[in-house]
Amino acid sequence: MLMAQKAFVEGGRALALRMALAIDRSHCATDTAERERQDDLAQLLTPIVKAFLTDAANEATNLGLQILGGHGYIREWGAEQWVRDIRIAAIYEGTNGIQGLDLVGRKLTMHGGRLPQSYFTLLGDLLDRARGVIAAFAEAQAALTALKDITAAIAAADDVRRAEVASAYLSLFGLVALAGEWAQIALAAAARCDTDPAFYREKLSTAEFYIRRILPRHLALAAEIRSLLQPPTA
Repeated sequence: MLMAQKAFVEGGRALALRMALAIDRSHCATDTAERERQDDLAQLLTPIVKAFLTDAANEATNLGLQILGGHGYIREWGAEQWVRDIRIAAIYEGTNGIQGLDLVGRKLTMHGGRLPQSYFTLLGDLLDRARGVIAAFAEAQAALTALKDITAAIAAADDVRRAEVASAYLSLFGLVALAGEWAQIALAAAARCDTDPAFYREKLSTAEFYIRRILPRHLALAAEIRSLLQPPTA
């Protein structure tokens, strides 16, 4: 449970910082094409950061409460306050359900589908290189392939079916996006491991934990989405 909290928190911070950096670059880049590329990334990641990370925060905070056992419900430890405080994040500035609808209804189809395709290229490169550091990243590559296929199917679906799969799709997207961040972290940790072995080995172990223990949730989400996208039986 502690490792799950760590995986969500550190990976989530990295994803939020990627979006924040994209926002800054979209304003500051002198090259028009670079400004456009960074704005695309910021727009695509906005519903992911808003919804997936607040769902993950709710899960992590409840895990913290669970770890404390009965003491978690006692005010003096503060954990019960954290659970109540984080709950509003999933309904603040648009509920997470609305963020899912924004993702499937607007972001996937903007500029002819340019936003997700550009991001998937970035993810593919990160995951491919990270596989050389941690072999388990092969699972993340499979998850990205499934996400690409499902994205194409959603883009071709009618509005009703898009709405039906919106929340599950956002969760699937978020899981793969966080895998990309852990790939980035793993690459950085492997390159710097000699400078602080204990610190960077911990990053590598958390990256592998995320890929082996949390990312496999993508299998159930992908199956759910494919089922909902099927035409109704007579």
